[in-house]
Amino acid sequence: MKKIIGLIVGLPLLLLLISCSAPLTCTTDETLKDGECVQNRPVIHVLEDVSYASDVSYSQFVGNENEIEEDKWFVATFTDVDITPVNNQVCFEFNILDAEYRGFTYFAMMVKTKDSSTVATQTFELETVNSDISSCFAGVDSSDEYMVLIGKLKESGDGVLEAVAGFRFTITNYDSRLLIKDVSVAYEVNTILSTNSQLLTVDLAIPDELKKITELKVVVIENSGNSVISELIIPIDETNRDGNDIVISEIDSDAYSPGVGYTLQVYAKGNDGVDDYEDVSIYKETFLTNKLSFMDVSLHNLFAFVKNMELQEDGLHLDIYMKNTGYFINTVTGEDFIVEFNIYSSGGIQKSTTLLLEGMNQFVIPYDQIDAGDIIKVELQDTTSTLVVVPLDETMPTVTDLVLNTDNKIEFNLSKFILEPSNLEIKLITKNTREVIEFQSDFLFSLTGLNSYNIQTDLTGHSSIIVQFIYTYKGYDDITEYIYEEEIDLDEYS
Repeated sequence: MKKIIGLIVGLPLLLLLISCSAPLTCTTDETLKDGECVQNRPVIHVLEDVSYASDVSYSQFVGNENEIEEDKWFVATFTDVDITPVNNQVCFEFNILDAEYRGFTYFAMMVKTKDSSTVATQTFELETVNSDISSCFAGVDSSDEYMVLIGKLKESGDGVLEAVAGFRFTITNYDSRLLIKDVSVAYEVNTILSTNSQLLTVDLAIPDELKKITELKVVVIENSGNSVISELIIPIDETNRDGNDIVISEIDSDAYSPGVGYTLQVYAKGNDGVDDYEDVSIYKETFLTNKLSFMDVSLHNLFAFVKNMELQEDGLHLDIYMKNTGYFINTVTGEDFIVEFNIYSSGGIQKSTTLLLEGMNQFVIPYDQIDAGDIIKVELQDTTSTLVVVPLDETMPTVTDLVLNTDNKIEFNLSKFILEPSNLEIKLITKNTREVIEFQSDFLFSLTGLNSYNIQTDLTGHSSIIVQFIYTYKGYDDITEYIYEEEIDLDEYS
């Protein structure tokens, strides 16, 4: 038995000695590292049609892992490159694969090859091991060769950037090309309450002295899904030219939802003096539409807001508009989201739930079913997403911007609040004796503009005065008073 065991143990040792006696031979796609053949990375992803221009030369390169410091090495692969001379822009997309991404800052840099001068730089940090990055650089000003380089640095490192990947390009006839520049785009977003939508108005002005631009395209993309929401193609002729400029006013579209991020892009078609081009981006900017009452999370064609809220004799009247066209679906169920109207206690206990229908939903909630401190939420069923949050808080506002003018006039604003006072009284009180020296009942107040109260009492001999505001309002269960006071130093006005 001992011999058998010795034979079994010795066999792997013999095989190990035999394998070590012969040197490893790696293929041309591999590198010997720590006694093993490791696949060389990254592999260059061959890109075609990197530019509409016929005279653009382009080539990619990758760094040598054996020559770059270990903590600066990672895998970067270019997946798309677009060199557009007409707008003096180089855009590119690349993938980064790096298990050691934490604590590093990554760089994309464009340099002029002949003197290594930096033209443009972008820095970014990763959140995952595998990341897709996109970037655009401007600044090409000649037919010289340029390089775009990718690398990373650690804050505590030596500060020397080593490129793990990059590409070279040259625009041979750069000086013969006509550039699109000084593009002016103005836009405005307005709420249309009658249709519960957002209106986007765009004005364009683009210099085009030689009349080389033949078409513009205005596109709006919804940011979360990158879907095109609206697209308008505008042929360019004498009707939309003003001297040497293309001028287009009041491009309107109301296809947008409130409280949502979109991207406005303008593309051009024409000739740059050497080559024809099409769908070249000449303007890009993100914008956010207006949020409406009590909105929390809002998505394109999936949102809700409070249209009206009022305390009446029979309870809290609440009108909630909800839109859910099925543009977004629940990835768990594969079906449209179900939207709920829920009431929670101040401790977070759900008191009631009702399904919302698309369109206007009207509620009358009796006062015996709600309490101060409750929270009304419009939520997506089976998710943590909340479209609307309405706190049922009876805390009344403070007065803001209270001043005493030299003509004995008190001016102040009332901050926003849910429960509108039915009555507002104003008292002037002495500081030491708390004597009421002036009283105004049923003051006609404004919730949106500046309030002004004329003092009738002679304040001579007083160093300060207390202004007291008494709000009377209908609470969730009874008539309630709220008192707010603020002292005015009269010496400041003497």
